[in-house]
Amino acid sequence: MKKVILSLMVYIVLCTSCRKPHTCVCTTLQPNINPVTNSVVIDNREIKAFSICTSMNLTIINTATTTCSIIEN
Repeated sequence: MKKVILSLMVYIVLCTSCRKPHTCVCTTLQPNINPVTNSVVIDNREIKAFSICTSMNLTIINTATTTCSIIEN
């Protein structure tokens, strides 16, 4: 029983340590307008946070482009 509890505690510590807040910065560029920058904090594992952040990239032909990336904290 002690081994099960100890194993569970180690598993929880390892899993929660992988999860941390990542800052996703998005910049929107439009012709004749100053760039707009926004940031979002994504609390997840690095790979999932990267996937979420880059999925926010958007291009509207000849109108606007939004580029997002994870920055180091």
